[in-house]
Amino acid sequence: GEYAISLNEFKDAQGKAGLQATDVLGVNIALQNTRGSFSNITATISNLRFTKQEVVQEATAVKTVNIYPNPSKGIFTASFTSEVEETVVLRVIEVGSGRIVKTIFAATKKGVNLLPVNLDNKVSNGIYTVTLQSDHTNYQPQRLMISRN
Repeated sequence: GEYAISLNEFKDAQGKAGLQATDVLGVNIALQNTRGSFSNITATISNLRFTKQEVVQEATAVKTVNIYPNPSKGIFTASFTSEVEETVVLRVIEVGSGRIVKTIFAATKKGVNLLPVNLDNKVSNGIYTVTLQSDHTNYQPQRLMISRN
């Protein structure tokens, strides 16, 4: 699931509400089990993002990313629509191993965006998932076939 906590929800040692981003020196994440106790675990936390913008929890529609050509020889375009100017993160993930083979951070404009992607020759033929993430929009992951033949 997705979770968001505003810095305004925290209190300092004197009980004053609200923190400034400059007050944060580190982040410690603790997970509590269903019995109410804490245990040491090894976990992978993904999609952890920090922003200076106020977090607004609202339902967002899932938008589509179009990938073409698909199948691809390793060069393709991700086409998507953004409601606002923001930064998006595109990842290409090998389905079999879960290994991220490419990460691109890109600034978007409001409207239709075209993001060219060039995978190096070390990326082998196979099936990959292309994900696109931002603070304001949920994008549906897409499958991509790489066939260099």
